[in-house]
Amino acid sequence: MEKTSEWELESEGRIIRKFTQDNKEHTIILDTDGNEIIDLTDKYDDCDHVFYSGRLKVKTYKTEIGGRQLLGRERFVGYVDLDGNEIIPPKFIDGERFLCGRAVVEICDWQKLRSEGNKLVTKNERCGIIDENGNTVVPFIYRSIDFLYGFRCSCCSHKPDINNSAEALYIVREMGKNGKEGIINGNGEWILEPKFPKYSIRTDKDGKFMARKCLIVQTAGRFNKKRAKQRFGVYSLEKNDWVIEPMKLPLGDFYIKWGYFYDALKKGDKLMGE
Repeated sequence: MEKTSEWELESEGRIIRKFTQDNKEHTIILDTDGNEIIDLTDKYDDCDHVFYSGRLKVKTYKTEIGGRQLLGRERFVGYVDLDGNEIIPPKFIDGERFLCGRAVVEICDWQKLRSEGNKLVTKNERCGIIDENGNTVVPFIYRSIDFLYGFRCSCCSHKPDINNSAEALYIVREMGKNGKEGIINGNGEWILEPKFPKYSIRTDKDGKFMARKCLIVQTAGRFNKKRAKQRFGVYSLEKNDWVIEPMKLPLGDFYIKWGYFYDALKKGDKLMGE
C-alpha cells in the first residue's frame, strides 16, 4: 500500500522519518546523509519526532503487566538514544521530553478492581525527574511537575533557551488536598520551597518575568467562580517577597485582564519599566 503523510524532521544530527502505511505509523531514524540507522516501527507503538539531550521518547501500549490484566489499554513511556538503542525501557505511565539532561516522568501503583474481575487500575500517580540514564534526580513524591522556564516554542519543535539543568525551573505540587507548590531546578535544588496554594504560579512563556527572577502568582482559587476575588501579583525569587502586591483585575475578557495587568507593571516601573 502507498505511503501517506510522509515527513522528516532533523535534530541533534539525526533525521526522524515518519509515514503511515497499512494504517500503521512508521518511525525510522536516519543519519544526516539519509542512511537508515534503525526502524523503530515494530518495537514501539509510537515515537516522538525530535531528539533532546540525545534521547527520543517512545511509547508502548499494554493490556497486562506481569501476566495480570489491566482494565484498559495503558500507555508506557521510555527513551532511546541517537542510534535507537533502548536506554530507559517503557515503564512510566507518562513522560516529557528531555531538557538539558532532565525529564519529568510519572509512575503509579496498581490496584485490583473487584467489580471488573480484579483487573488492575492506576492509583497514587506521582511525578519525579530523571536524568538521561534513568537515574532519579527529583524523587517521585509530587502530584505534578510542570516546566516553568526553559522552553520556547517554535513551530512543532521546542528549542531550549537555557544551557544546563540548574537553569531549568519547574513548578512542583505536593500531594494531598492542602499541598502547596514551589519551584525546583533540574538538579533537585529548591529555588522556592512550597508556599503557595496549588495552581497559583502561572507559567511565563515569553520569559520576561523569569529573566528578572520573578513569578506571576494568582492568589485566589483557580476554580473560583467569583472571578472578582481573583488577584494577581509578582513575586521576586531573589527578594523572597512581593515586587508588586496582588491586585484585583477588572472583569471581562481574559486578554483584556492580562493587558491591564501588564500596563500596571509598566506604569509601576518596578519590573517591566526601562
